[in-house]
Amino acid sequence: MLVAGGASANGPLASVEILDDSGASAATAPMSTARAYQVCAPLPGGGVLVAGGTSFGNGVINSAASAFRVSSAYSISLRAPSMREA
Repeated sequence: MLVAGGASANGPLASVEILDDSGASAATAPMSTARAYQVCAPLPGGGVLVAGGTSFGNGVINSAASAFRVSSAYSISLRAPSMREA
């Protein structure tokens, strides 16, 4: 399971952790943008798309990050034409 971002008392998180079947977790490289209230979707090949969310102080995030478990690499892959809230 991939746990990416989220909210803390200090604001949004950029942290990413991988949990295995035993419940043990391992931190991986953080996302380049801290985000909370984002959406995640599985990608072919074991990756995860993390999109949107908020950065609290800066409002709605209009980008997406791809997280790939194999390489622990993250990259901004898409930009929405404008910021929007659901």
